Amino acid sequence: MRPDQVLPYPLKNRYILQRHGRSEANEAGLICSHPLNGIPAEGGPKGNGYGLTESGRKQVFETATRMSDHLFPSSLGTLTPATDIYIYTSPFLRTVQTAQIIHSVLSSTASVGNHLPEPIPTISLRERAFGTLELGPDSAYEGVWKVDNEYGLAQSDYQLDAPLQHFVPNEDGTESTVPDPWPYHPNHPNDVESPPHVRARAVALIRELEAKHQGANLILVMHGDIVQILQTAFVTGDMEAWRHRQLTHVGTGEWRDMGHGQVDPDTITGPVSGEGFQAGNQ
Repeated sequence: MRPDQVLPYPLKNRYILQRHGRSEANEAGLICSHPLNGIPAEGGPKGNGYGLTESGRKQVFETATRMSDHLFPSSLGTLTPATDIYIYTSPFLRTVQTAQIIHSVLSSTASVGNHLPEPIPTISLRERAFGTLELGPDSAYEGVWKVDNEYGLAQSDYQLDAPLQHFVPNEDGTESTVPDPWPYHPNHPNDVESPPHVRARAVALIRELEAKHQGANLILVMHGDIVQILQTAFVTGDMEAWRHRQLTHVGTGEWRDMGHGQVDPDTITGPVSGEGFQAGNQ
């Protein structure tokens, strides 16, 4: 497996992967993967961007409360020893709002001595880019996942071709035309970002976080496909990114505690909403 697909074991920090709550894009049945559409607090079906719906806010509050109980099990009679908690989030409006709710809940329940700064946006956690499918119907997800699975079955590893020229998102949502170190989906007609590309940028961020933190709880707030794909790097064995749909679907507002990695996929901890495997939930 390529080095850019592999986490820097042994991990010094504990990782919780969080998916945003139900959003206006979910409600409208649209694919919203481009930073210029996903970041602003304007536009969208209601003119205030593709943020969380009211039900999405409630959803996140409920699962954040479960996360608090998971991190601070006071019911056991003792509080978890004080540790630093950092929340890193995709800069998209729906993920930032999710991160803010989690921060509020954890701040009100954290143990004395826990360090919990404001959420930190990073473009590395942005939504998987869906190319020309942008703002189209979310029913197209199923076709993309089908290609992912078929391509993953057809080869044992992802081969890097010559770097391609792509529009690469900047932190402020604008784009630069620069060589992209990983080509987008080589088998998809809509310039959809490949699972190994998604995994590589997420793994690169984790390498940065491992160099910056030690012994911390790191909560990464993301989107459906990047959560699903990043899980493949944390589970035991050499699971390729293309096979991400073989793992249990992560519903809106749900989180998964990946610990320090090397997790048995059958024992991953996190709330399950019963939303199930379906399109329209990115």
